[in-house]
Order: sequence, then C-alpha cells, then structure tokens
Amino acid sequence: MQAARAQAREPQYDLSAMALEAYFDHIIATTGEVFATGAWLGGRLYAADEPILSALHTFGYNLGLKVAIIDDCEDVYPKDGQGVSDLINGRFRLPVLYAAAQAEHPAQAHLLARLQDSPSVTQVSEILGLLEEMGAIEWSLRMAKVFGEKAITALSGVPEPARSKLAVYV
Repeated sequence: MQAARAQAREPQYDLSAMALEAYFDHIIATTGEVFATGAWLGGRLYAADEPILSALHTFGYNLGLKVAIIDDCEDVYPKDGQGVSDLINGRFRLPVLYAAAQAEHPAQAHLLARLQDSPSVTQVSEILGLLEEMGAIEWSLRMAKVFGEKAITALSGVPEPARSKLAVYV
C-alpha cells in the first residue's frame, strides 16, 4: 500500500538540494521496499529462518534501488528516435537532481536555465551534454553500482544454491 500511495503521488522535484533526499525517499517507497518485500516473501515460502529472511529483504531493497536508478538514467535519453525523454516531460530524476545540486560547477546555472521551461526536443541534446559534462549520469550509475554491491553482500546470509541464483539478478 505504501508503494501504491507513493506511486500515485508522482513527485515534481523543485531542483533544490533537498530534492535529492525526496528522490531517494520516493524510490525507496516505490521500488526498494517492493523488491525487498518480494524477496522476503519468496524466501518465506521456503524458510522461517529470520537471518535468511532479513538477508533476502536487504538484498531485494538494494536491488530495487539499483534498478530504479538505472531506469531513471536511461529515461533521460530520448526513446525510439522520437526525442521523447523524461526531460521533455519535466520529470527530473537522479542525474538531473544531482547536477542541479552542484552549485560549485560552472555549468550548473546554464543547466538550471535550460530546465526552467519544458525543454524542447532540440534542447534535450544540450541538456544531456551538460549532464555528461557535470558527471551526473556517471555519478548516478556509480550509485546504482553501490546498491548492487550491497545486494550481493546481503546474499552472504543466504545459503547456496539460492545465493548464486539470486546473484544473477544483480
């Protein structure tokens, strides 16, 4: 229910430094906890061992965050040659929120100016260039990698063969 409620309240981030915290709160509620619950429930079908169930919950949580971040990184790029991206729709996710919070970066003001109005298809390329110049997409993908590593670490509490079968998902 928490995930459904959070998903129904699609956030419009204000590009402030606090938007990063709101972003993570949102993906935790909509994806991290959903994956965590699914992994826990799957384990509960076969075991009642609390340490294993806890490890599965942690695994699912971190895998969910990784998936959400990668999806948000992919969604800044135009799809199917149509020029449609989250940027045109005003849906700003982790790469944009991270770049917007980089007040010390010389390109930040230019990025914020481009994001003030709904960007056109031609402005998306410029914005993507700014995000890449600012290292925002790379940083976001590193965050996804960290959550993936945490998911793998959590599997140390899961016996074989389940551990290696779940590791494939990461």
